[in-house]
Amino acid sequence: MMLPSPPTDQELAGDSLHQFVTHHATVHHFNTGVTRNLAHWLGGKDSICPLTLGLDPGQDAFVTARLRALAAYVGAPVQSDPQCKFNVQIHFTNNPQERMDDVFKWATVYFRNRYSGGMRDLIKFTSDHAIQGWYMTTGGGAINTDVGTICDYLAMLTLSVAQSPDHCDPLPSILDLMSSSCGTRERPTAITAGDLAFLKALYYRNSGSSPSSDEIQDNMMLQFKRP
Repeated sequence: MMLPSPPTDQELAGDSLHQFVTHHATVHHFNTGVTRNLAHWLGGKDSICPLTLGLDPGQDAFVTARLRALAAYVGAPVQSDPQCKFNVQIHFTNNPQERMDDVFKWATVYFRNRYSGGMRDLIKFTSDHAIQGWYMTTGGGAINTDVGTICDYLAMLTLSVAQSPDHCDPLPSILDLMSSSCGTRERPTAITAGDLAFLKALYYRNSGSSPSSDEIQDNMMLQFKRP
């Protein structure tokens, strides 16, 4: 894959890296039974197996292959068998409301204790974003851009649980593509150096435990070869 240009000194000035990590890694932790971790794929049975639907077969295959390649590049666990039982579904549709109605019905039955009462609203579809993601665990508008760009955006949301995907940080991210807070700044057309460094730092240990936010930040600076 063609690597993006490294960030400039201006993009790394001040606490920009801290902001980037804060908005790209959820502040909500989950308990593995041993320790508390930033949300990420753990490996073993909890390894990535994506499936793409809604485009023509060639484009579906491209999106899936791109996601698998990016995951492997940053060290995220990927199931080697392409015929594995999928645990990531990427749907392209002109009728998201209908598709999400099906997801909503399924989730409120399968996870009936988790998504009951007010929690039901968390998985309802809203029309204010062209790309939306739902992260489920057991323990508006049209898209007018290149499919490769969309692949990278989807990969970022698949490989990490972004706390504030709409926040536009000084250090550019592929998530800026759909952000309404970047003003007139040029939007990235591919995954950025910051994104790759963050994901590599998140999956650096290649184990069931994840680094802390400070460790991720230090790791990223080493990748950028900054003191």
